[in-house]
Amino acid sequence: MKRKISIIILLMITLTLFTSCTGGSYTMTMGSLNGNSKHIEGKYNSFNGKYFSKVKLKDGDSVEYQTSINTDDGSMKLVLLDEKKSVLVNLESTGLIEITEDGNYYFTAIGDHHKGSFEVEWSIK
Repeated sequence: MKRKISIIILLMITLTLFTSCTGGSYTMTMGSLNGNSKHIEGKYNSFNGKYFSKVKLKDGDSVEYQTSINTDDGSMKLVLLDEKKSVLVNLESTGLIEITEDGNYYFTAIGDHHKGSFEVEWSIK
């Protein structure tokens, strides 16, 4: 019995470590938002608020990213927030970010009555 409980606990810990934390505070009509440890994306008729994917990064990591935003109405901004939720960089087109401090970082989409779509993809080296 102890062995079964240990296996279940180990599986739960493993799932927690390899599952990206996504979330936010937003309203959306007719669309979808998706995210994981390597990208976030959305397509909708209206998005207002914030949607993020939390990623653990270490000092010395290099993060390459690519973004795209299609706008029919409203506005959309894509940013990388640090652990204190301060804007580290505005994500535009493509780029490379050098991380100088261990912590949780947040790839974030901030929409103001945005109609359209967005995508952010990144890789950590």
